[in-house]
Amino acid sequence: MSGKLLFRLGFLLAVALLATTSCGDNCSGGHGCPATNFFLEVTGATDGGVVADVEAVLSGPTTIVMSCDRPGSCEYFGYVPAGTYTLEVTAPGFQAASVPATLTVGPVQCGCPAATLQPSTLTLSPSADQDAAVGGPADSGVD
Repeated sequence: MSGKLLFRLGFLLAVALLATTSCGDNCSGGHGCPATNFFLEVTGATDGGVVADVEAVLSGPTTIVMSCDRPGSCEYFGYVPAGTYTLEVTAPGFQAASVPATLTVGPVQCGCPAATLQPSTLTLSPSADQDAAVGGPADSGVD
């Protein structure tokens, strides 16, 4: 009986070791997947400079409030559903922008998803302008 028990324990340990080392650094060490993340860069239309005090919210399959702690840069870390969203961005001295956005999740490596926000850049117009916002060229957001 003890031989069977030792075999089962050894087998389970071998399977666990293979599972944690077969996926590379992103999923090894028993830490699981890193959180899905994506980014948004926000600039001003007048000079292309950094915009301070940005607030960015995605509304769609779920509501996602992005963290905009650094001027001109917003990010989100957490698990999110892919889909079509409305991106609403505000900043003092600029017109509020509301633009359609797409959040793509994948490809999945080792069960660890990556996300891409389109557009990943947004240019805000000053409050005096009549144009609300212009979505910039899409880029990967996350590698």
